[in-house]
Amino acid sequence: FAAFGAGREVFHMDVLGWNLVYMAIEFPVFFAATLLFDHPSRLKRAQQLFHKPDERPPPIEGEDEDVAKERAEVENNERPGDLVVVKGMCKVYPTSKGHNVAVKNLTFGVKPAEVFGFLGTNGAGKTTCFYMIVGLVAADKGKVLLGSDDITDAPMHQRASHGLAYLPQDSSIF
Repeated sequence: FAAFGAGREVFHMDVLGWNLVYMAIEFPVFFAATLLFDHPSRLKRAQQLFHKPDERPPPIEGEDEDVAKERAEVENNERPGDLVVVKGMCKVYPTSKGHNVAVKNLTFGVKPAEVFGFLGTNGAGKTTCFYMIVGLVAADKGKVLLGSDDITDAPMHQRASHGLAYLPQDSSIF
C-alpha cells in the first residue's frame, strides 16, 4: 500500500495533491479553449468566411424538364407564393482523397400548406439538405429564404422561432 499513500494524508502532495494541482490548472485552460473555439459568434464568423450565398453554382447537366422549369422560376423570382425557398444550395465535405459533394446546386420552392418531401437513393444528400435548411449544417453556397426573410446565416433556434422545424425518423431533442 506504500504506492497508494498508506500512512499519509489523502491530500498529501505525493498521494493526491499533484493531481489536484494539475486539474486546477487544466480545467480553466481547456474551458477557455472550448469557449474560444466553439463559441457561437466565432462559428458564425467562420461560416460567413466560407459561405458564398451569391456565387453562381455550376449548371446541372441532364436535368429533367419539370425540375429545370421549377429551378428557372425560383431563380427568377417567378414564384411569389413560396413560403420556403432554397436557391443554389451546395455542400461539399473534404475527404482524404479530395472531396465528397453531398448537395450540388439545389433549388426549389415550397408553397404554404404544401406537403414536400425528397426521394432519392442512400447517400443522395436528402438529410444533408434538410440539415442545411434547419441550420444543423452550414451550407457552402446558396440561400434559404423563409417568406421574404433570408435565414441562411440565422442560428437554428431563430429558424425554429419562425416556425421552421425538422422531424427526423429517429428520436430527437427538439
